[in-house]
Amino acid sequence: MNDVQEWRERLREGRLSEALAAQLSAPHPDENVLRLLEGLTELRGLLRAKAWRRARGLAERLGDDTLPRLAAEVAQLEASGVGLERGDAEQTLTLLEGVELALLRAEAETQRGTAYVFLGDAEAAERSFKKAVELDPKHYRAVTNLGNVALEQGRVDEAIAFYEEALKLNEGFSNAHHNLGVAYRRKGQVNRSVASIRRAQRVSRQGERDEARGVLKSFGRGQRGAYLKWLLYAVAAAGIFLLLRAQGII
Repeated sequence: MNDVQEWRERLREGRLSEALAAQLSAPHPDENVLRLLEGLTELRGLLRAKAWRRARGLAERLGDDTLPRLAAEVAQLEASGVGLERGDAEQTLTLLEGVELALLRAEAETQRGTAYVFLGDAEAAERSFKKAVELDPKHYRAVTNLGNVALEQGRVDEAIAFYEEALKLNEGFSNAHHNLGVAYRRKGQVNRSVASIRRAQRVSRQGERDEARGVLKSFGRGQRGAYLKWLLYAVAAAGIFLLLRAQGII
């Protein structure tokens, strides 16, 4: 198997890290291929974080004949993820039927498992979360969800182990911190519980600040100018309103 066939085959099988390693170890690495694989690695991280809009935009930019349905299927994951946030499990399961790329299956299985949780099928949910972790061992949301299933079934020590594993993968994942606190409380370890929940609150606030900065940075120079212009108009209007009200005019 030549270098091109090797990385393409591994990528089609969803073995992204192996595809990247194969290209890096090739006698003459292709810079375009490396950029594609590094972009797909970033995309996988965005999917783990449920950063749907950014993931879809990146998928559109990465458009490649190796994965011709990438952008469309990422859009499907975005739609199914939004459906989950509304609690529409049936719609989510239907939308996930359109996700076939091996690279995206870990996220699809994570969402599928969550849908099963909403439908009250804990066994099916656990199978999906385990499959997600098999496909992507660093999918911290799937690992956390395995902890959630264990906790609901009274397997508290197992749940704690899953939450701690998730936090090793992403120390800034507030859900894992919070649920770890809940698990500690179930064991009567109040001090640990309080510490974990406080940590969850801190990382959640930090995440909100980071997201806000990211949104601001996403504005183009012209967009920032327009945004600031309307902000100044709003401030001026508020000032006029307060002045007129102080004078009894309005």
